[in-house]
Amino acid sequence: MSEKTLRMVNLKHALTKDGAVRNHTVNTIFEEMDNANPPSAADYGVTDSDKVHKLTLALGALSEINDVFFSWLEADASHVVQFAEDPISAVKAVCPDFDTGLIDNLKNILTE
Repeated sequence: MSEKTLRMVNLKHALTKDGAVRNHTVNTIFEEMDNANPPSAADYGVTDSDKVHKLTLALGALSEINDVFFSWLEADASHVVQFAEDPISAVKAVCPDFDTGLIDNLKNILTE
């Protein structure tokens, strides 16, 4: 059986602050979620049962839109820039009905 190759997009961009371009660039790589081997709460060191539940819901929802979202990212470089600058608006552009509260939960859990 052959291994699935995961897709990724690479964005090389200049850092800006107040509209001024700096003399260095940053490479940002977005890798698709491996739906055959999805991440779990344990992968992030989350053990609190309420947080595990919220994280599992968020990861499951992101897994469901993985293919359509990555196809959108790959379709146009401006999509990658949008995702880098405003991930929520990028997700909503692809999946208008996506519950962004799940992403808020994800951010809160992973930054605590």
